[in-house]
Order: sequence, then C-alpha cells, then structure tokens
Amino acid sequence: MTYNYAAAVAAGRNRNRIFEKVVKAIVATCDEKGLTRKDIADRIGRKPAQLSKWLSGPSNWTLDTVSDLLFGIDAEIECEIVFNKDRLRSNQFNEEFFKPTLDSQYFLDTFSSQKRMPLSNPIHTIKFEEMSVN
Repeated sequence: MTYNYAAAVAAGRNRNRIFEKVVKAIVATCDEKGLTRKDIADRIGRKPAQLSKWLSGPSNWTLDTVSDLLFGIDAEIECEIVFNKDRLRSNQFNEEFFKPTLDSQYFLDTFSSQKRMPLSNPIHTIKFEEMSVN
C-alpha cells in the first residue's frame, strides 16, 4: 500500500505547525527565565545533545516528545481541530479581504494613471507634487 500524497502533505503541514509552536514557546521561556538547553534537558532527564537534535528541525516527534519538551519549560499544549472545509486556503480568493477601502481606492485613483518610470534607469528621481484630497 502506498502513502497518499495529500495525506503526506497534510502530515508535513501539521508536523511543521507543532514544531513551530513548541520551538517558539521554548525560545520565549528561555529568554524570559534565562534558561539554557542544558537546563531543559536536565528537567526532562535527557542529554543536551538529544534536545539539540529535537530542536534542529521538524522530525517525527512523538506525542511523548512534545510532552517532554513542554514539561521542560513548565507548559502544556492546547489544541483546536479545524476541518479543511472550514479553513480558508492560502491561495483561495477572499472577497472581504480585497474590498477596497476609502484609502486604497484613493491610492488607486491617484496613482494608477501616473506614468511608470522606466526600470532601465538605475537612478530614479521622484518629484513630489501637492495632492489634493477630494
């Protein structure tokens, strides 16, 4: 049986999300409390080299690994499950996001008719003129 490509992509995306959140929490705690990786390794009964390996990049962490890392900084994880049908895709057009506001419409009206400067000239001089807002 082969592993479904879409499932592999989803697994990688979820693995990266967990990794990012855990590492950010560890870095913030270390900065706030002045902890070192050795301090965290001692708290969870691991060698500092093992901790460095875990934090070097997203890998196949087990739930126990995540739990150990968070225990080392006196934290726990809270999760929220979001169904794909409810998630806005990164390449999906969001009409609400792209509605022109008064400021953006003014910008478009003011500058869209301006002539563009040629890109071949390495030094550009821009002349500012007074603009009136109607």
